[in-house]
Amino acid sequence: MAGHRPPPRHALTKDGAGSNSPHVAECFSGTAGVVPRQTMIIVNRKRAGIINTAHGSELRPLIDRTSSEITQCSLAEEILPPGCAVTPHHHREIEEIYYVVSGRGLMTVGDETSDVEAGDAVYVPRGHRHTLENTGDQPITLLVACGPAFFYEDEIKEARE
Repeated sequence: MAGHRPPPRHALTKDGAGSNSPHVAECFSGTAGVVPRQTMIIVNRKRAGIINTAHGSELRPLIDRTSSEITQCSLAEEILPPGCAVTPHHHREIEEIYYVVSGRGLMTVGDETSDVEAGDAVYVPRGHRHTLENTGDQPITLLVACGPAFFYEDEIKEARE
């Protein structure tokens, strides 16, 4: 049936019990009476908080340490206006992937600089200085995936050249 979404697998057990049933724990962990921690997290960008950055972008943390118990990865959406650039920075622990959903710009990672556009994914190794400049006439929308999950103490801002 078009548009039909089956119930989440944790919503019902074979006996029709709800997700708070001990049968759910038994089903997923093999241990009766133990309620598993949340396994599926869904966040709609329309309900995500917005952070206005110093470099002029809107950042929406979608799934991260502020919204869940997640620690090994995180995902955020950033909208970078024309003429703006992400403040150059690096991370001690975090690796990132920037995925350009729309727009175009100039990405710098370490000593390498390249034009990027919609559909490009850019890997940023930890310890490498990086920035993204919007060189187009439309905002850049990008998704930023981090591992481990982003935490502010790991971001080391650097001076612009």
